[in-house]
Amino acid sequence: MQRKVWFVVSVVVLVSLLVAACGAPAPTEEPGPAATEPPAATKAPEPTPEPSGEPKVLSYLMWQQFIDLDPALAFSSEHPALNLIYENLIYMNPPGAAELLGPGLATSWEANEDSTEWTFHLREGVTFQDGEPFNADAVEATFEHYWAAEGAGCSWIWGAVEDVEVVDEFTVKMTCSYPAALDIIATSSYCGEIISPADTAQPKEWFDAAQGNGTGPYMYESYDKGARLILTRFDDYWKGWSDNQFDKVVFEIVEDVPQRQQMIEAGEADIARGLVPDKIEQLRAIPSLKVYIDPSYMHMQYLLNNEKAPTNDPLVRQALAYSFPYDDLVTRGQGLFTQSRGAVPAAMWGHCEDCFQYSYDPVKAGELLDQAGWVDTDGDGIRDKDGEPLHLLLTYTADAVGHSWPTELWVYPAGEIGIELETQGMTYSAMWEYSKQDPQMAQHITIQQWWPTYVTPFDPLFSMYHCEEEPFLNTGYYCNPDYDAIIDEADQLTGTDIETAERMFEEAQEILVEESPAIWVMDMAESFAISADIDGFVNNPAYPGVVFIYDLTTTR
Repeated sequence: MQRKVWFVVSVVVLVSLLVAACGAPAPTEEPGPAATEPPAATKAPEPTPEPSGEPKVLSYLMWQQFIDLDPALAFSSEHPALNLIYENLIYMNPPGAAELLGPGLATSWEANEDSTEWTFHLREGVTFQDGEPFNADAVEATFEHYWAAEGAGCSWIWGAVEDVEVVDEFTVKMTCSYPAALDIIATSSYCGEIISPADTAQPKEWFDAAQGNGTGPYMYESYDKGARLILTRFDDYWKGWSDNQFDKVVFEIVEDVPQRQQMIEAGEADIARGLVPDKIEQLRAIPSLKVYIDPSYMHMQYLLNNEKAPTNDPLVRQALAYSFPYDDLVTRGQGLFTQSRGAVPAAMWGHCEDCFQYSYDPVKAGELLDQAGWVDTDGDGIRDKDGEPLHLLLTYTADAVGHSWPTELWVYPAGEIGIELETQGMTYSAMWEYSKQDPQMAQHITIQQWWPTYVTPFDPLFSMYHCEEEPFLNTGYYCNPDYDAIIDEADQLTGTDIETAERMFEEAQEILVEESPAIWVMDMAESFAISADIDGFVNNPAYPGVVFIYDLTTTR
């Protein structure tokens, strides 16, 4: 299958790159200058032509509102916009590219023998949207901003970096406290952005008012929180502009699935993501649309409250895992869903192919509940020793198919076993805030759809299962210091010994499967519907949901 072929190729290239990171820069297979050579002088961009006629406007339907717009804290749905405003030092190329990594604001980079020192050679002739020059000082200031977040949001990805040294105006050296694959980390969809030094001392509230300047092709124009964010082109963007590109990007926040479907069908928007599986053929039949279905690193799981009774009992958690109708969901997904195995998506390196995979087994679920002390003594349903029914609160995002469909399918089979699921649909932001309270006051089950910060198994294994002092993304409140030690060490080995790191990540997933802090439900394909008069779209699973609008052209 195409997905399997791409997975094998991408993992082989990724493994080769990371192993080589211990003593050399990213390998170059094509003839030409190696990444270790100093960057050539950057040619000044051609003067930007004035736009002719009416501005070309692209409308992107956002599936939920923006929560954080500070690049150091944004860790939800903000990345489709932030990746247009700000730029990374390095980018991960889409599948099929000749090289795994490509230059961004860094033109080349190299590491020392043990990957504890990384030198980045920066692009010259680039300015921020506020007129500040891009240089090594700006990179240093950006890292000061990320460090100030103290690991909150996405800033944890730079945990290895303990010093950023300005070598000269366009060279920066980063020193790590342990070996780290900084070239891969720098490609991150979150916290990879370089920020104008004039902005780095600003508080979260300032950024959340849609303020902030990057070097990207688009900049803030206006923001109606919860409804609409408008970006306009940055005229002095270093790559220049042509007449067939888009001048403005409007992110219309529409959380209602049927409304998004109606708008994209009616031509009231140009891009819709996360298509409803049983509506895809209907969209394909519309001449004014193109439909894209591509591999991804996205997956979905239910996080179980490991602190609050009765889901603090591993037998109850295992019974819940046996109560879910996986095959029904895969069938309903019409090719967009496959059952997950372990806590890392199947397309990502470090996936645990040998991990145990649950199946729908009501008999086994009943046996486990019986062992846990939940019995039916009077024919009126299973109850605990105090006569209380097995009643669980499940929170989910009401207007997300990846959340609502699994939840709808689960209620009946769980009820047949004697598990009463009280489902409460919310907006994602409300659900997340509800989950961040005291675990004893929170839900028993909540849903979490995941996509990568950067392409490493450490990302989902850390974010959702590592011990936290205060709930953030680990909204199942799971904590196992032995597990933490394994993934922390594996992360440190990724830059020098990826094979050992991969085995350790798989070992950590086996611990998770045994303790069942979550139910791993499905891996998900990426899906877009895009207006047919737009060309140049290439899905990049390393940046899920991000459409690099600058690369698009239109015949309008």
